[in-house]
Parts: sequence; C-alpha cells; structure tokens
Amino acid sequence: MLAKCFSRADISGSGSIQSFLRWTVDKWSPGETSTFAGLAFTRCGALQAWNQTLKAAPRKLLQPVWLQVLEIMLQGPTGQGDTDFRLSTALRKLRCAVICRATLVALPPRLAAWRYERGARSLLLNFGCSAGTGPAQTCTGKTGDMEGSAQDTIDDVNEDVDVPPQVEEAIEMLLTSLADADTVVRWAAAKGIGRVTSRLSQDFS
Repeated sequence: MLAKCFSRADISGSGSIQSFLRWTVDKWSPGETSTFAGLAFTRCGALQAWNQTLKAAPRKLLQPVWLQVLEIMLQGPTGQGDTDFRLSTALRKLRCAVICRATLVALPPRLAAWRYERGARSLLLNFGCSAGTGPAQTCTGKTGDMEGSAQDTIDDVNEDVDVPPQVEEAIEMLLTSLADADTVVRWAAAKGIGRVTSRLSQDFS
C-alpha cells in the first residue's frame, strides 16, 4: 500500500519518501516502552515496505533515495552493521531483498542474451521449419529476425555501464549472506546476486 502511495505524483513531490526514510532510522532504535515483539514487527514492516517501494515505484522517484537506503542496509540503521539484523531471520532476508532492489535502481535494465524468443504462432509451421519442410521465406525470415535480435543483445551486453562503487559493496554483502545459517536468507541472497549481475557488463564478470 505504501509503495502505491509513494508512486503517486502528488505524494512523491511532497518529500514523503524522504520522511519515511527518516522514520525508518528513528524507529529502529528501541525506546523506553518498546517490547521485543513490537520492535521486531516494526522493523520487519519497515523493510517490507521499502522492498515493495523499490520494486513498484518509478526509477525517477527512487533516484534521490536509493543510495541512502543502500547505505542504511549495509551499515545498519544504527550504524552497527550486521548487529542490527542478526536477531531475526526475517530481517536478514528482507535486508538482502532491499539491498538487491536498491542496487537495481542504480543499474540500467538489460535484456539477457538467453531470453525467450517467440517464434511462429503455428505449431505445424515450427515443426516444418525445424524439419526443413516449411515455406522457405517464412523460415528464413524467422531465422534472420532471431539472429539480428541476438546480435543486438550481444552489442548491448558489451556496452560500458556506469556502475557506482556502492554496487560492489552490495554484491559483497549478498555473497556473504550466502553463508547464512537460514535457507530463506541464502535463497534471497542468491536471487539478489542473479538480478544484479544480469545488469552488469562482461567486464564485471
């Protein structure tokens, strides 16, 4: 719900997303009347809201805040690093998810070379092209389009991408999380690494 709210033009222009970022940091430290269960619920809710916001909100809206969010996830809201997240499996899982989403904002979208290529809509035509019995013009046109599309993708992959230095820290954090004791945290870290590296050029491999 918050992600959809922040995506509205009239809401995003009022600085509400920056206010929510400050609220996240302020509410992370335990207060005098805070209970462990209530504090854990607040922390998980804040990270879940950021995960969905970074996923659904427009990139233009997230550009001013993604770096702040990433630094908070790497250093911890109170500056204690891993200590801020070690008490809960859900917190460590959401930390990996938010780090991944924040990093994706800094990297331009990229099409994978192995992506699915939609062929002819006729099953008989597909079989005919594979067996060499289909219409030559249709099969040739289809093959040419696929080869051209694949070449365009290769050219895109070879292009240089301006990668902020914080991306390396994010990847290092995700790699470290692969050794976590809980499976859900390791799975979240693996998904994050896959999503981030798919937007990097071959020079970073």
